[in-house]
Amino acid sequence: MPTIDDIAKLANVSHGTVSNVLNKKGNVSVAKIKRVEEAARELGFKLNAQARLLRQGQSNRVVLIVPHCKISRYADLHAGLSFHLSNYGYTLEYLQTGDYPHQEQKVLEEAVSFSPAAIIVVSAQVKPIPKYFNSVPIVYFERVHRILEERIYAVSFDLEAAGIEIAKRCILQQKRQIALFCGLRCYTDSDSFSRGVLATLEKHGCDCNVYSGDYHMNKNLAFSLCQRLHEYDAIITSDLEKAQSLEDAIAFYPQSKLPPIYTIASSSIIPSSHFICYELNYRYAGKKIASMIKSMQSGKAVEPSTVLPQDGFSLPITLEIPRQYQRLNMLSIANPTSAALQKLLPSFTQKTGIEVKLVEVTYSELYNEAKHAMQGSIYDLIRLDMAWLGAFGSNIYQPIDLQEDPFSKILDGFSQALPREYFYAGRTCYSLPFDISVQLLLYRKDLFDDALIKRKFYEMQKQHLQVPKTYEEYYEVARFFTRRFNADSPTSYGTSLVFGSAIVAACDFLPRLKAAGLQSFFDDQGKVHINTELVQKTLASYIESFSCTNQALNYWWQDATEEFSEGKTAMIPVFSNYASTLVNNPNSKLIGNIGYAPLPGNKPLLGGGILGITKSCTKMDAAKTFLAWLYEQKTANLITYLGGYIHSASLEKNPDIAELYPWTRELKQALASGWRSEPTMPPRITEIVFEEILGGAVRSAVTGLLSIEEALSDAQEKYNSLYSSQ
Repeated sequence: MPTIDDIAKLANVSHGTVSNVLNKKGNVSVAKIKRVEEAARELGFKLNAQARLLRQGQSNRVVLIVPHCKISRYADLHAGLSFHLSNYGYTLEYLQTGDYPHQEQKVLEEAVSFSPAAIIVVSAQVKPIPKYFNSVPIVYFERVHRILEERIYAVSFDLEAAGIEIAKRCILQQKRQIALFCGLRCYTDSDSFSRGVLATLEKHGCDCNVYSGDYHMNKNLAFSLCQRLHEYDAIITSDLEKAQSLEDAIAFYPQSKLPPIYTIASSSIIPSSHFICYELNYRYAGKKIASMIKSMQSGKAVEPSTVLPQDGFSLPITLEIPRQYQRLNMLSIANPTSAALQKLLPSFTQKTGIEVKLVEVTYSELYNEAKHAMQGSIYDLIRLDMAWLGAFGSNIYQPIDLQEDPFSKILDGFSQALPREYFYAGRTCYSLPFDISVQLLLYRKDLFDDALIKRKFYEMQKQHLQVPKTYEEYYEVARFFTRRFNADSPTSYGTSLVFGSAIVAACDFLPRLKAAGLQSFFDDQGKVHINTELVQKTLASYIESFSCTNQALNYWWQDATEEFSEGKTAMIPVFSNYASTLVNNPNSKLIGNIGYAPLPGNKPLLGGGILGITKSCTKMDAAKTFLAWLYEQKTANLITYLGGYIHSASLEKNPDIAELYPWTRELKQALASGWRSEPTMPPRITEIVFEEILGGAVRSAVTGLLSIEEALSDAQEKYNSLYSSQ
């Protein structure tokens, strides 16, 4: 195998230079980086990263040991661990024991030989693992024991509580003769679950027979249970594999039919329609354990015992469903959320008998429809831009009482106190947040991590390449990645500016003004001051950035994200509700390679839509039923998974969505620092009118129709005229 010295000799550089290149240190010239990389390829050299880490006294391995890799909940645990550990710089080994104690002993010895950072084990041992394995931290998962030693941790769900809840659901649905199909009760997870089920059923006078066995006995026990199906009106299983074994076995009893099956299952975007599932989020468990391991390695204190939150039964908010067929008309802008909603509406109609006719229109068409709706509308529900609530809310929507159902329960489902701009016009609530959004900066990780590109940037700019935190840095990076300024740029353009309409242009420009230090456009009398030195200087900077784009004039958020996903742009500021295009675009070249960060200056604009019931709506029960379904956790998560965005507290712990759309992890912080309306804006001026005038000035200056001074002077006159006419 070739060595570092072989590469150094072939590339005619020092041993230290080769080491710096292979370890991606940025203190090597572009020319030497190219020579070292070419020599390494020619010699077929591959750096052993693990050996390097071990030489440095570190280990980046974590070992997960489970009874069987094919068990779905452990596959989800592995997926959650793997995703989050990789973000922390660890690799994950996946071993299985067959649930045999003697095999586990061998597997543990193999695991310790890796010198891992930690071992996570669903133990086949009835007693704690022997002490001599404690040379590394051990995390017991599910099958936990009393914590007596240092470097021993326990993570579990409250399986006894899960058993109680499932038994209560059976009782609530009038089930009296129950079969419990569970694992071996010598293990703490199965014993806790069974104890919860049996104690609850006994308390309510229900009969219960127990079928207990390990994974290998699932099929045999399923056949035994199917022979006595006539004795039961419900079956409770401790995992999805046992429920599926019953489905396999019943095929051999054509005269019999399975009663309802209640089972524990790993949380899923689309749960099984065959069983009544009580969900535990195993991917979230992986995320939590990964975070614990990171803390251990950083020397931070970690709680020895952790009980994870449970998703439980996921059922819609209960409302009386209208008995006769009804139809609701809904109007929305055509965007990723409306597209995702269209896919789910047939299911809602099947469940409730309520048809929802969703009409999707362009931004300008929606604005025109909103103006007409102030005199009455054919629509029962309308999605408006949140910036229009002040202008249209009281004229289009019926007031909402957030203390009444279903609105109080919908409000409970939001993760934090969302800005009042999504709810209130004045002091009255008229709407609910729909596809809420906030601006983020997205960038190509491969470009910002590339040692050769970083060195080229340093040689050109005399500073290190990093994700920009200010607009000055943003322009320098954008210029470097624009081919008209840098012939060697791997992308055509450094960034995108979006100003396909006046309001959109204002949204693109306003965060720069706040980042530049603008406190308010309005004085104490409510008069606008737009033609100032600060605004002029900021607009000039904005026009400079335009030179780093494709310079299209009718550009929209979706155009920008598509261009970025196809690898033509290095970074883009974008509203988060359009970011899913990056993944869902069939021509995307960036899946798994998208970085996200706060907008430069960290003054992002809030955006997206609101949804309300129109004054013309006469089908209030149907409208409330629809809203209850729309904001229910499963519906919201599924719409988000399909590329839209409905705000829900559960999104924060949903690894499926975090893996597919990693920027969702930034949303909570971004929303907290986001803004839209000016606190000092007088009642006589609405956000929509203010933004139309400002955005018009921005477009005129960028396109060169007017100079900066002329464009801002024209805008100032319009504001003055508006103020004096009130």
